[in-house]
Amino acid sequence: MIEKNNTMGGRLAEEIASKFGSYKSAAEAMGMQNGTYFRPYLNNKSRIGMLLQKRLADIGLDVGYIIDGKRKTETLEPNDASVEIRRKLADIQFRVNQMNQDIKDLCGLLPPPGK
Repeated sequence: MIEKNNTMGGRLAEEIASKFGSYKSAAEAMGMQNGTYFRPYLNNKSRIGMLLQKRLADIGLDVGYIIDGKRKTETLEPNDASVEIRRKLADIQFRVNQMNQDIKDLCGLLPPPGK
């Protein structure tokens, strides 16, 4: 099992490996050409949006686990408000982390004070 499951990308990799064995097989199940489709998500460069979440669920992956790191302990209806709230919160958290990184990058471009 993949040990990088502390990030969305790591959990996505873990889920794909356990269900399909390869990124290419998972991509083909989604109707994509090849496994490179997942690269920005696996590297945590892109956020997993609602459309991709639906596609991942459609091919049998545990989207709740991928998004928030918690395995399903009960069967939830797709319309369950708590599932939607968790997905949106995970999306917001990802965007805040991205903005934080952007701010750090910008600060690195500024000259030192007094120069």
